[in-house]
Amino acid sequence: MFGFGSSGDYTTTDGMDYNPLISSVDNTINARLPDPSSTTNLRIPTDRQLIAKYDCEAEKNDELTFRKDDKLELIRKESAEWWVAKLGNKQGLVPANYF
Repeated sequence: MFGFGSSGDYTTTDGMDYNPLISSVDNTINARLPDPSSTTNLRIPTDRQLIAKYDCEAEKNDELTFRKDDKLELIRKESAEWWVAKLGNKQGLVPANYF
């Protein structure tokens, strides 16, 4: 059951204001939002994303080769100088001061 409130909006029997125009806009916006379960392939940059400032050629087989502007995923920080990162399907040590 609705009545008119002092602001011209509808007031429900429980005293809550209700504006049909705002409510329909809210429903339209919510209808456009993607279902979170359907966005599993959507990559959202986070603080775990590293962007290389320089080229780096791996010198040992546990290190990772990458190029300037490559985007790597930070896996963990081994030390202040060396981090473990992933580029594509390869993972290895990278020098922290290259990011």
